[in-house]
Amino acid sequence: MICQVCRRFSREDGRELLKCLTSNIFKCPKLTLLSRLPSVTELRVSDCNEVLLGSISNLKILTLLKVSKNNKLIYLPQCMLLNLTPLNQLYISSFSKLNYLPTELVGLGALETLDISWCDEFESFSEQGMEGLKSLKNLGLHGCRKFTTSSEELQHLSCLEKLTLTGCPKLVALPDGIKYLNSLHLQISGYCIEIQSSSNAPYGFQTTNWWPKEPIGSPKLAVLLEALWYIPALQSLNISCYPNLASLPHWLGDLTSLQTLIIYDCPKLSSLLASIQGLTKLQKLAFRKYPELVKRCEKETGED
Repeated sequence: MICQVCRRFSREDGRELLKCLTSNIFKCPKLTLLSRLPSVTELRVSDCNEVLLGSISNLKILTLLKVSKNNKLIYLPQCMLLNLTPLNQLYISSFSKLNYLPTELVGLGALETLDISWCDEFESFSEQGMEGLKSLKNLGLHGCRKFTTSSEELQHLSCLEKLTLTGCPKLVALPDGIKYLNSLHLQISGYCIEIQSSSNAPYGFQTTNWWPKEPIGSPKLAVLLEALWYIPALQSLNISCYPNLASLPHWLGDLTSLQTLIIYDCPKLSSLLASIQGLTKLQKLAFRKYPELVKRCEKETGED
């Protein structure tokens, strides 16, 4: 909905109309209140004001919420996430000045997916806000230039299954708490690009560029990889867009639970270590843009 004149959805004579409203609100500068929307379970809000964002708490049966594009707010309205106990998916993007998430995040006990992208000033999660996310399975951060983390922030995410970190140049360590997870799929990328596995795509890849494929900074990949040594439940590892990665760590073969290893766009990587043969549970090994490496890995004929 693109609207320059609507101010509020609260009048009794508009109730029947509002039952048909299901999701999208874009560029409605004069719309200041969301209420009496009993049928709305999915909401996408873009380019809207702080007051309207605060009134999202009136939509008590939301299961999916996407908010995007705000260059003014340092923090989300404190009341925005109140009462959203059924919320299952939360996406926040392009809040260029956002520093942190409200503590009301702790009340989202049903949340399974939390995704934050292009929030340049976002630095970390608060431990208080994260400790209530007992159902969180998917956590993604993309293009958050100042993001760092500590073990205290993510130690409560006992159900976490997938962690995606793309284009976060300040990130130099993984949270210590992930070593206690029962299962983990990890994707680390130096650029803001998503790589998804697909049986129908060449090399088992399907790529989706979210933003221009240019580096915004290279985290200390070696330090990040070192933390993986202590994750016995790591089942999937996806490394992409690190132009200076010349070799894989020698202890990679110790990750005996690893089932999938995908490496994409690391042009200096020319061979595999012998220790990779220790990955006895490996089911998928995929490379892209490595013609020489592919030859080395061919069954029965390749050197590796």
